[in-house]
Amino acid sequence: MFIIPLYFFLWSVLVILSCYELICIQKKHKNVFKPYILLIFLLLIIFSGFRLPGVSSDDEIYISIFNQYLSNNGRVTSSTSEIGFVYINQLIGYFTDNVFYLFFIFALLTVFFTLISFVKGSPFVAVSILVYFSHVYLYRDMIQIRAGLSYSIFMLALVYYSRKNYSTATIFWISSTLVHFSAFIGCIIPLINKIRFSSKTIIWLFLLSLGIGFIGLYKPISFMLDNINLGLLTSPIKTYILSRNEFNKPLGLLNPTTIKQCIWFFIFLYYRDKLKAELGSDLFFKMYFLSVCTLLVFADFSVFAARFGSFFAISEFFLLAAIVVISKKNKYFLFSMVIIYCFFMAALNVFSKGLFDGFIFYNFR
Repeated sequence: MFIIPLYFFLWSVLVILSCYELICIQKKHKNVFKPYILLIFLLLIIFSGFRLPGVSSDDEIYISIFNQYLSNNGRVTSSTSEIGFVYINQLIGYFTDNVFYLFFIFALLTVFFTLISFVKGSPFVAVSILVYFSHVYLYRDMIQIRAGLSYSIFMLALVYYSRKNYSTATIFWISSTLVHFSAFIGCIIPLINKIRFSSKTIIWLFLLSLGIGFIGLYKPISFMLDNINLGLLTSPIKTYILSRNEFNKPLGLLNPTTIKQCIWFFIFLYYRDKLKAELGSDLFFKMYFLSVCTLLVFADFSVFAARFGSFFAISEFFLLAAIVVISKKNKYFLFSMVIIYCFFMAALNVFSKGLFDGFIFYNFR
């Protein structure tokens, strides 16, 4: 019963730290948040790192793969092909047969790469952490541990790419694909970064995406792919694209995620030039725009749209932080908007989606 109050207590601590950092930003004090990073690191791994394996719907898959290593003399025979994920299982399995430590290490690494990304790339670190703790931390990093680690590594690659440190960015991007292959879609980032989109072009592309989403792509794509042998991709494509099942339901254009991203998108578009100046790159805005287009165009395919839409939406952590910093007249209003947004996202995840249902802390005894 104390899990939810504990979560919102930690959430409140982050709000207080955000207010403190905002005051320091107003006084032009820099790097004020860095001394608190270790504290935040410890707070974030309380839920994701010390939970009992098996409380999440995806846990059984990870437990099964880990047990394969233990029962097959160090070999993983599961269909997963991401070598980084396999090696992590093998490394942990070499030292212990307790699957808790697999989840703990994933949580530790995910939070580490996430915080490093915020410290290096966010102009308002506390707000970036608060936005993360209110949504992505709950629905992805505590449940989809493989995707959580992969995307946190890619987020650091995005920060380095925005600073034109292409070699380091490439290393982190490749590393992210070794944990979860869906991060391979990050290969289009260099192309997106090079293309110059005027705000007028952005609006037209948004309307085009909205029109495609309204018409729907399920029938034409199903017709094209139904009789094609796609090799190893056949099974996932049938599950997530060709079949209508629990994994592949229409997302719709009026779902809450798409609506809230469209609202933030237009706010970011209004402040686009200032955001570019503050973040040092227009890449973060382009990423978010791509996320919105993905949700609209592929509204007929819920898992596909959600997976890749959320992948590109990681730029939201940096954009929401920057939008507060760049505003002079509306700084406190925008800050209040972000806090309210975080509260509603946290409440939706905790109470409506029930992400803490069945949650139990690991017993070390």
